[in-house]
Amino acid sequence: MATRYFSIFSGDNRIEFYNNIWGKETITYNGEVVSESSSILGDVHRFYVEEEGEEVEYEVNVYLKGFRVAYDVYRNDVALFLS
Repeated sequence: MATRYFSIFSGDNRIEFYNNIWGKETITYNGEVVSESSSILGDVHRFYVEEEGEEVEYEVNVYLKGFRVAYDVYRNDVALFLS
């Protein structure tokens, strides 16, 4: 079973990050899976979506910070959230 680590909004769009004990990372955008990987130490997830007729790049960096999972979220290279 995966644990949701965060849910953030960019306008009306929801981005969520899930992780399980086996290191499977899943990123969803408005409920649709847009990136998956398996990693113990974290990974960089990039995905492209169309918003208001324009292609947008999102980047979600997942990493360990001390004894916890940390994450940074960027939209077109502008930070939306930093751990």
